[in-house]
Amino acid sequence: MRWFGRAVLVALVAGATTLALWIVSSTTLADTFSLNMSMPSSGTVGQPVVVTSTGNDPTDGGALYEEIDAIPTTLTATCPAGYNDASQLAASTPEGAFVAFDERENFDASGNFSNVNAWTPNAAGQFVVCGYTDDGALDTLAVASMLVAVTPPAAPTPTPTPAPTPTVSKPVNTAKPRVTRSGNALSCSVGRWRNAPRKYSYRWLVAHKVKSGAHGRKLGSAQKLRGHGVQCSVTAANSAGSTTATSASFKVH
Repeated sequence: MRWFGRAVLVALVAGATTLALWIVSSTTLADTFSLNMSMPSSGTVGQPVVVTSTGNDPTDGGALYEEIDAIPTTLTATCPAGYNDASQLAASTPEGAFVAFDERENFDASGNFSNVNAWTPNAAGQFVVCGYTDDGALDTLAVASMLVAVTPPAAPTPTPTPAPTPTVSKPVNTAKPRVTRSGNALSCSVGRWRNAPRKYSYRWLVAHKVKSGAHGRKLGSAQKLRGHGVQCSVTAANSAGSTTATSASFKVH
């Protein structure tokens, strides 16, 4: 005890009558201590919960302290009368916590004080949060309590897995182009292809030599090529590359 011990020593020296008066006055003084706590009635694992304590201490009370303990209700549904018992319960389970331990109450000239602490729950469940004003030795002078429901943290939103980018391969020819004649014009069929070509280009060959300037799908000089073998080549292209296929030789008559 702090100020209680000093007062009893003085009373004993003064005599039994004074001692009786001191017991009455000390009881009256202890009744004037007050403590209140405010905090949310619910919390989340891993998220700080702000605990605000206010109250009044007699100005001649000496050095006074605050203790706040979070105790699972599986151990007790109500706060113990003494702060020592509360701290032992809070320490007896991994879910319990010391929110404030021997924290000095810095009261003003009128004895009013306000302390702010934060409690970060590490487990879900129901907790009784117990607050005490004490003399730092044996005496519990004021008690406050609140029930708090703690829930697990919200499950993280899964990040959508992006759809795989389709693999693109360059065109593959499955049927060669073919030269046909209609009147004086020769035409080149594109043939058949896999892997979705996006563009086709043409060229013509006469007697296996590239005919200059002939880049269209049709060639309109069949009579001049009489007696020659004519071929067309088709180049198919997409984003992966290009492939060229050449027709069989067509004998112009």
